[in-house]
Amino acid sequence: MIKNWFSPAALLLCLVLAFPALAASKSVTIEEAKRLFDSGQAVFVDARFADEYEASHIRGAVNLPADEFERFFPQAEPLLDKNAVIIAYCDGEFCTMSDEVAEELFKRGFADVRILHDGWNKWLKRKLPVSKGLNP
Repeated sequence: MIKNWFSPAALLLCLVLAFPALAASKSVTIEEAKRLFDSGQAVFVDARFADEYEASHIRGAVNLPADEFERFFPQAEPLLDKNAVIIAYCDGEFCTMSDEVAEELFKRGFADVRILHDGWNKWLKRKLPVSKGLNP
């Protein structure tokens, strides 16, 4: 008979090692995101598809689509500050693209990556500043 040799602590450690963004990223509320936006203390990263970003995005946001992260990252990197708060967002309550982008950014040394879940919808509902086009 094989004994269960995984303790709850060992299982938690495995999860943290397997998913570093879970340990490093944290959620941010729309109120906190707006405060950071107004103060200029955060860089927003739009994890949606490029055509969605082009149609409309949070003013000043950098486009870094989760599905094309490796292709877009070299262009986006100079616009990101490793010492700044990074807020990743996407579209929809169950969208995981912002989580994927946050994990990739954390792996590349961005220490304070936060996620605005359902961010695009929340931003639009509050009629906060947006831009159109390919530029932030």
